[in-house]
Amino acid sequence: MSSCCRSGPIDCRGWLSCAAAKAVPKSGRPHASVNFFGFLAVVPTRVSVPPVSINRIRYPAGVTEKRIAGGHILAQQTTLSTRRSLRHALLVATALATTVPAGGAIAQTTGAEQDDTQQFEIPAGDLGSALTRFSRQTGLEFAAPDRLLAGKTTDGVTGQYPVDAALNQLLAGTGLTYRREDGAIQLVDVNASGSSVQMAPIEVTGEGQSGKGPVDGYVAETTTTGTKTNTPITEIPQSITVISREQIEDQGASSVEEALQYAPGVVSQGYGRDLRFNQFSLRGFNGTQNATYSDGLQLANGDFTLARLEPYGQERIEILRGPSSVLFGDGSPGGVVNLISKRPPDTPLAEIGVEYGTFEWKQGKFDIGGPLGEESGISARLTGLVRDAETIVDFSQNDKTFIAPAFRFDLSDDTHLTLLSSYQKEEQFSFGTLPIQGTLEGNPNGQIDREFFVGDPNFDTFETERVSVGYEFEHRFNDTFMVRQNVRYADVTNEQAVLYGAGLQSDQRTLNRSSFTVDDSLDAWNVDTQAHANLEAGPTRHHVLAGVDYQRRVADNQRGSGPAPAIDIFDPSYGVQVTEPQLYLDNRITQDQVGFYLQDQVHVFEDVILTLGVRHDRLDQKTEDHRTNTTTDYDAQETTYRAGVGYEFDVGVTPYISYSESFNPVIGTDSSGDPFEPKTAQQYEAGVKYAPTGYDALFTAAVYSLTEQNVRSPDPNNPNLTVQGGEVRSQGLELSAQADITESLSALVSYTYTDAEAIEGTSTLPEGNTPPVTPEHTAKVWANYRVPSGMLKGFVLGGGVRFVGESQGDGANTITNPSYTLVDARIGYQWGAFEFGLNAKNLLDDDYVICNGGATSCSYGQAQQVRASVTYRW
Repeated sequence: MSSCCRSGPIDCRGWLSCAAAKAVPKSGRPHASVNFFGFLAVVPTRVSVPPVSINRIRYPAGVTEKRIAGGHILAQQTTLSTRRSLRHALLVATALATTVPAGGAIAQTTGAEQDDTQQFEIPAGDLGSALTRFSRQTGLEFAAPDRLLAGKTTDGVTGQYPVDAALNQLLAGTGLTYRREDGAIQLVDVNASGSSVQMAPIEVTGEGQSGKGPVDGYVAETTTTGTKTNTPITEIPQSITVISREQIEDQGASSVEEALQYAPGVVSQGYGRDLRFNQFSLRGFNGTQNATYSDGLQLANGDFTLARLEPYGQERIEILRGPSSVLFGDGSPGGVVNLISKRPPDTPLAEIGVEYGTFEWKQGKFDIGGPLGEESGISARLTGLVRDAETIVDFSQNDKTFIAPAFRFDLSDDTHLTLLSSYQKEEQFSFGTLPIQGTLEGNPNGQIDREFFVGDPNFDTFETERVSVGYEFEHRFNDTFMVRQNVRYADVTNEQAVLYGAGLQSDQRTLNRSSFTVDDSLDAWNVDTQAHANLEAGPTRHHVLAGVDYQRRVADNQRGSGPAPAIDIFDPSYGVQVTEPQLYLDNRITQDQVGFYLQDQVHVFEDVILTLGVRHDRLDQKTEDHRTNTTTDYDAQETTYRAGVGYEFDVGVTPYISYSESFNPVIGTDSSGDPFEPKTAQQYEAGVKYAPTGYDALFTAAVYSLTEQNVRSPDPNNPNLTVQGGEVRSQGLELSAQADITESLSALVSYTYTDAEAIEGTSTLPEGNTPPVTPEHTAKVWANYRVPSGMLKGFVLGGGVRFVGESQGDGANTITNPSYTLVDARIGYQWGAFEFGLNAKNLLDDDYVICNGGATSCSYGQAQQVRASVTYRW
């Protein structure tokens, strides 16, 4: 440990280097300096501080909440980067005296002066959140037992006020008053007996903003997805976007697909209104099967065992664009979409909500959590959702049941165990594509109704069920070494029966159909074991990560197909008899993959940031064909690399360049029963990130060139299978801005240019052609405004526009999907603990069509959806 961490009676257990503390300016009073995960604190040396435990709790972006053995301090946090935080910001975490005298006003020597007049825009709502906003603006620190803030709300404060007058208004009606002691504003209960409040010794459990914790507003500062360490986004030499819980709620996203709609470099819902899976692409590459991760571990996936995780159960969604196999092994070359689960909080939270909307949308949800006893060291959370809904398509449904229990055990100050589990069941309509005649192109009989159902209610079913249980374990040996282990087991089943279109007859109204059935199951184990070390050598600081990632998947697959009666698409008749489909595939695929990886994050003279990584993967796969009683073995191994360098200027600008690779084994076989070859990809990227000091904003720009080999594409002889071969290159530009402009206004803007083509063709994607549904241009903008004052105080207005340029509808590039522009909107009102909302997707009900794969593979896009909601929080 750096000697600066022992300049006072503090047992410093911060994980990052304490070298930063040397830069703390000397003041006239004794102090000790310590860096907790890049969070700089100066504590008066006359206070005795017991050992520190690291524990994440809810706080807004830019503000850290620090617990104090039954109470907590809310204090101003440093800026995005650890290095900039040393040069531009200083957190003064003053200790509590053992006795707090009652009565009095603010008399401070730091932060805003008592008689300063400032403009405040703090909305009504939770008192703790309001105080963190007040703290960030004024520079004041607060202390109070947890029980004082639990369940309390405030009417907020808006307008020009002296600091003390604003604080008085903020506390009006809460039953609290305040005192200042040693630089901290101490909140006390006006009804408390006696003239003082006894405070317990300080126990610091904050760590700055956590890469897995909540984000207030739209702008995240740190992430774990980019490096598997808690790293500022500006220090990661690769494009990354974080979608916060608040953004998900504001935009009314009911699926991961919808949550991704405003992210740069992402094309969501590439198959139109298909609800079966999360359909999306990253930088022109399909990410549906192998790009989705949960808590850093890849979701169990097969051809159809793909559960759509519920966004209500996620704290944030992180998108790392470009090959990332050095850290994660499996993954789309386009990148990684990592879903971060909600975790047990350190302070109580509770909400229940109901929704009702178009297409008989009825949904109830709840989210309850907090400590189980004051000194138990155990906290829990239970999140759940039930939905009963239909869609615009006749005979369809969109039902879901989701529940996710979680527990956290603080076994000691240095040892923590978090248990994460979930159960999810989805019952939906089977997906049937439409012919191009009557959708994208004209038909002499007219336009096919958006409500038309290709299948038959007596035959079609689609049900996916997923059970998952796992843990995250962390133990810190000392200031240098730490270990983590993430484990998950998942069981996924999918049963479906589908009648799908197989082309129009000569009358242009009779649609030939075929039947298709699936009975698949998948068991998956993921174990990721990591060792971390923080080292210093001369002018360099190193965060070294070494890990072993093991994955095992056992997939049992049964597929059937056969003929089915044709249907009149303009005058359909249902209730037909369908011949039992004949089994054409019955196998078990067992895949074991182990990857050894090493990463070093190096700071040279604090300005130059190097990220270096290497990984070696070994894959063994066995395919047992139960129809032929044969077994096929396959094995492969590959070494992948990652390297990046950035330079962080004092003004918050960080230019960077990077190179990354991917190695992606694929479960499945081709039409001959042979296992697929692994995919490989390489990317070069250059960009710049700007996080202006003193503002909650992040601006990014990146250019890239990404090439993938062994591309999968639909089998032209069997639409139920895929084939491999060929090489695709995607080059592009991504621009994005995320900003919490004020406490009341947040905004997102992005533009993406993508130039993708086959540089080695296949039978379905000839050389020089563009892959289907890869638009050259996309642009997105969203803003959300909460009225802070006046007659409309408490009202919320939001809206966005999504432009998707024209794209190809087939690999032969003979079909062109027109561009479309969609408008989304929301309006809401907060009244005490109640929040009322009305969200609309595709507000103008734009009737657009997407073809993806050919003239028989077209679908209408998402229709207008309007949902009203009521949420109660306490």
